[in-house]
Amino acid sequence: MPTGARVGSIDAVKEFRIELAKFQESANLALGDADSEINRICSWLERDQMSYWSAQIRKRQDLLARAEDALRYKKLFKDATGRRPSCVEEQKAVDAAKRSLAEAMEKLKNVQGWLRRVQREISLYHGGVSRFSGDVAQLIPSAMVQLGNYIEKLEKYVGIGPASLSEPVGEADTVIGAESTAGSMARAVGEMPEAEFDVEKIRASLPPEEQLIAAKPRGHGPLSLACPIIGENQQLTIETMVRGLDAVADDQRILLANSAELAVRVYLLHLNLPRMWLIGALEAEAGASYNTVSAGELLKGRPDLAEILKLPSGTLVAIVPAGVTIYDGENRLVLSLPN
Repeated sequence: MPTGARVGSIDAVKEFRIELAKFQESANLALGDADSEINRICSWLERDQMSYWSAQIRKRQDLLARAEDALRYKKLFKDATGRRPSCVEEQKAVDAAKRSLAEAMEKLKNVQGWLRRVQREISLYHGGVSRFSGDVAQLIPSAMVQLGNYIEKLEKYVGIGPASLSEPVGEADTVIGAESTAGSMARAVGEMPEAEFDVEKIRASLPPEEQLIAAKPRGHGPLSLACPIIGENQQLTIETMVRGLDAVADDQRILLANSAELAVRVYLLHLNLPRMWLIGALEAEAGASYNTVSAGELLKGRPDLAEILKLPSGTLVAIVPAGVTIYDGENRLVLSLPN
């Protein structure tokens, strides 16, 4: 009997990966809501209450000063009969103004005390939630990438084994011969030359910056790229990498090599110069010409590229029939998403 691994439900792994992405989204929403509430409270204390009671103190000091002037004036002058008039009302006004001022000063003191207390609580909250927040931002995307790789390997392992070695064992398991599977996988990888390209060569083949910056707007017909559409699962994985990063503005310029529109194997490179994206064909000949399109125009025809355009400067993304591959600015492989 051949020996091999028993592979159960790959769909369960896929569903878990989707649920993990949903959890990350829920966690980010909860963290965002908490930060918004913190900012709202701090803004209310600092801007509204501090400003209000500081202004009230100035206003009530002015009222007290006028009440004291009125009392002083009443005490200095005599009436028509030569007697000093009663100052009872003026004294009451002074006493009321003093109480009003004392109230405002007490309110301001209370606001300052609450602000200090809230700031201490915020520090404690951030200290307590920082590890969780870091895990949501870093560990979950990493786990999703690993799960994606596992799913890819399991599907290859189950799908390319000989039929004679794929008889079901039990109701849910499949046994695949380990030795023949390894050989089949090696052949499968060798049959995908479209996934092989030289990242350093791509960067080195770029024309001078002056030529790119001087590119003119593309002014003919609707824009459509022939390269493969990025699937929903691939977009979901990329979305976890760029969560929190800003989307490009609709009027952001995108450099487009003329040869890229009809190419099925293209690359997108986030340039460092004016922080523009460049789209080129992987098999482009030397001396390619370039035009510019707006990000809005590009995404109108290819909305599946929206998450990719959030990736940081220096990133290179290859889109080929075999899948999507992402490299950082040091040409290190960041993510590989097979179709």
